[in-house]
Amino acid sequence: MHPVFLNYLLEGGWLTPEQAASPRTTVSPTISWMGQLMVDHGLITLENVNQILNRQDVQGGFFGENAMSIGLITRAQLDTLLAAQELRRNIETIEELALAGVLPFEHGLAALVDFYSKRTPNPRKRRSPTPARVGQTVPT
Repeated sequence: MHPVFLNYLLEGGWLTPEQAASPRTTVSPTISWMGQLMVDHGLITLENVNQILNRQDVQGGFFGENAMSIGLITRAQLDTLLAAQELRRNIETIEELALAGVLPFEHGLAALVDFYSKRTPNPRKRRSPTPARVGQTVPT
């Protein structure tokens, strides 16, 4: 389970501590979350996976950081993949809780929306002003 989201469910009253501790099915881990995401999105090949794993054996560190270090992906791609990885893990948490009969799936989705809406700033507020078009004057 993803501890940050699980803590959010507890703190928000979506789950009781007893429900959170109840036996659940466990999701079998995939070969490498990050590696699988990169391959699925066509960012790297299976040969690249071996190259990254070999570097990781020598240098240590995380799979994604190693892929970026050898120039296979960009920082922006890694950041996107990390966010996608977190989202997938949170969805799996909801699935586990729903299948265990602890939290209805729809309630878990509502909690997930609430979780992200509180963590993510409104993108409209972060945008810079629209640049002037050719021929327009910019107020000063």
